[in-house]
Amino acid sequence: MLFSNAALVERVAEICERYERPVATWRQAREILRLDMP
Repeated sequence: MLFSNAALVERVAEICERYERPVATWRQAREILRLDMP
């Protein structure tokens, strides 16, 4: 089954809302994943 990036982001946002967890910003996500900042 293939999903678009937009569909995956929407699904993760729904899960975050269900568990009352904030959605990370792109900067927070890069920090969590220890990726270099652009």
